[in-house]
Amino acid sequence: MKKVAIVSCYFQHNYGSMLQAYATQMALDKLGYENETIDISRFNGEIKKAKIKYFAKAA
Repeated sequence: MKKVAIVSCYFQHNYGSMLQAYATQMALDKLGYENETIDISRFNGEIKKAKIKYFAKAA
């Protein structure tokens, strides 16, 4: 069986992001993929810093 890791921002404070992560998991289940959604919420601070640095360079 093929394995898939889903990296998603499902920890956002809205139902849409959670539903999207769930729907993606269910679609992959139906296609026969073993899958897991990875919670990257503990990296929020680092992601924010990297975005700021990226956009500061691009400006």
